[in-house]
Amino acid sequence: MSPLIMKMTSLAAVTAPKLQALGTLLARAFNSFTETRVRAAVPEWQLREIQHEIDRYHRMMRAGPLATAGGGNSSIAIPPGAR
Repeated sequence: MSPLIMKMTSLAAVTAPKLQALGTLLARAFNSFTETRVRAAVPEWQLREIQHEIDRYHRMMRAGPLATAGGGNSSIAIPPGAR
């Protein structure tokens, strides 16, 4: 390999993790900024209700193919081949 190619390769190896770290930092900063604005704009009771719905859907997704179709009180089950 030529010295120029080796130098560019080592430069890319050093720069890539720094760029990834910068992207992570920017994503966290944006997330923090938007979370602060949402919390200021949405009432606390509504945030709890939304979080409850997210948790409920997450539990339904983890339950697998025999999860109930209409929620917790439904007696109708989705058969494995019906999707």
